[in-house]
Amino acid sequence: MQARERQVAENEVRFRALNERLQEIGAAWEGREGVMDIVCECGDEDCTLPIRLTPGEYESVRAEETQFVVVSGHVRPEVEDVVSERQGWTLVRKRGEAAAIAAARDPRSG
Repeated sequence: MQARERQVAENEVRFRALNERLQEIGAAWEGREGVMDIVCECGDEDCTLPIRLTPGEYESVRAEETQFVVVSGHVRPEVEDVVSERQGWTLVRKRGEAAAIAAARDPRSG
């Protein structure tokens, strides 16, 4: 994996960790009646676009440590495959070294 692709993967796992912390403290659900806002988990370190989904949808994404949720159009085909498209967001699955980085840095494993 090239250095740039490795950096993208590292950025993505940082955003996922942020979303996990939001979920833990409940800030993402406050006043949202079954809907939460998270940060796009794409590899662009400057991206802070919100994604709105239900807690169940988020848990479905997190069912696999190599899956991430990104704003539609933020897919990186060089390191990930599209699993499904939703309104405003895309579920992606990392492959290769990006998948290994995602698995190793998954805040839910351990």
